[in-house]
Amino acid sequence: MKEIQLLFLQAGWVAIPLILFSIFSLGLFIYINFKCSVILKSLKSKETSKSKEASVSQSEEEWDELSHSLIVSASWIASIAGLSTLVGLFGTVLGIQAAFRNMQESGQVGLDIFAGGVSLALSTTILGLGVAIPSYILYQIARTKIAGLEKKFFSR
Repeated sequence: MKEIQLLFLQAGWVAIPLILFSIFSLGLFIYINFKCSVILKSLKSKETSKSKEASVSQSEEEWDELSHSLIVSASWIASIAGLSTLVGLFGTVLGIQAAFRNMQESGQVGLDIFAGGVSLALSTTILGLGVAIPSYILYQIARTKIAGLEKKFFSR
């Protein structure tokens, strides 16, 4: 636990958007799961009182209406995965720049002068990937759930 706290402290302000991205990604995933379960329950209740009167185009329109917010939410999770990587990379560049600036200002070359900037660079890279990788996995799970729901929707 101390290592994680140290990681956030070393990353500085770059950690703030990454924390927010992580929370937002998880929240969207929970929303998608909740909405999928609501739609599934609705489909099961409609199965008992189903009539074959609905045309294919009506079904497609109904699916488009039901799935729109799910697909948009899943797309946001994918965007968060990409943005987290870029924010981590931005922090890496800032850290390397700080390392070279510290060496220039001190007029010396040494590991202890260079280490602070490299520490920032590595911390932001780790945090960026630590948000991006789980977000990408959540995106894939969400897309699979939506595809399964779509299959159930049209097989009724």
